Amino acid sequence: MELSNFPIARYQFDFQVTEPIALPEYAGSALRGAFGRALRKISCMTKQDDCKSCPLYRSCPYTNIFETPAPENHEIQQFSQVPNGYMIEPQGWGERTYQIGEIFSFNLVLFGRLTQQLPLIAFAFKRAFEWNIAGGKGELIAIFLCNQHNQQTPILQKGNIIEHSQAVVLPENFANTLNIDLLTPLRLHKITANL
Repeated sequence: MELSNFPIARYQFDFQVTEPIALPEYAGSALRGAFGRALRKISCMTKQDDCKSCPLYRSCPYTNIFETPAPENHEIQQFSQVPNGYMIEPQGWGERTYQIGEIFSFNLVLFGRLTQQLPLIAFAFKRAFEWNIAGGKGELIAIFLCNQHNQQTPILQKGNIIEHSQAVVLPENFANTLNIDLLTPLRLHKITANL
């Protein structure tokens, strides 16, 4: 993989509320839970209770998107789990109720191979909002590709996702300093390698 093009894409999902949605303090947990339930419901072929004992564990779309399996063998260390290739970015903190007719938006960032799974991921979010999201419902009305300059390009036409770039063009030169603002809870793990 060339560093000039990194497979990462940010999308904005817009839903029109059809039944009031009452979001908790941190909307990300509600969105993630509803997404996971919908993705498992539409992806799981064996309907087993425990994914890790399923014969399709390493090839299932649900586990590969939502509960990414750790590699069986790794040169440096054993992994108990690995990060998932997506981030859900809610619009903000605080409890809020969206009423019928309002537009509820959030961003979704996909990394690496998950950029190719956008149609399935979008379908799972569509189903999640049709079934139940924080006690309410919504209808998917738009998906936008957001570039590094925060410009938006619509990519949902007549219910289908159109072809679009799924890589961020990285700058040739990077700054010597970096500031990071942590807006959500963060858990860090110290990893040691036996070389």
